[in-house]
Amino acid sequence: MIDINDWTDTYQNLSEVGVNSTIETSGLCKKVLGARSLFAEVRITIKPSKELKFTSELESFDAKQAEAEDWLRGIYLGVLDVMLTRPLIPITIFECTINKICFHEIDSSFQAFRVAGRYAAEEFLKQEKFVSI
Repeated sequence: MIDINDWTDTYQNLSEVGVNSTIETSGLCKKVLGARSLFAEVRITIKPSKELKFTSELESFDAKQAEAEDWLRGIYLGVLDVMLTRPLIPITIFECTINKICFHEIDSSFQAFRVAGRYAAEEFLKQEKFVSI
């Protein structure tokens, strides 16, 4: 499992910035790279929180598959890639819940889910006005 605190050590001296509203968003990675394809789709909810927190509400089969393939960590890192680097001020305090994933037995991978997580976070930022805490 990912240790979120290790990932955010760089940002310890910055003001904590959180989100104001709860928004459900999704991200789709569907790419053809020569003979190889990437596919992953995620639906997440980002909402206000007092700490940086990641949770999953996946159904049993999807949860087992995602854990075995390390897809959850890919989604988490994709969301963090965007939330900590895209805005002018890194957003460091929020809760992200993975609601649903869609995958392909061959074309889904850690990298595909990381890209899908990035796209979902970018969609969130288009809708959200973040705030210093």
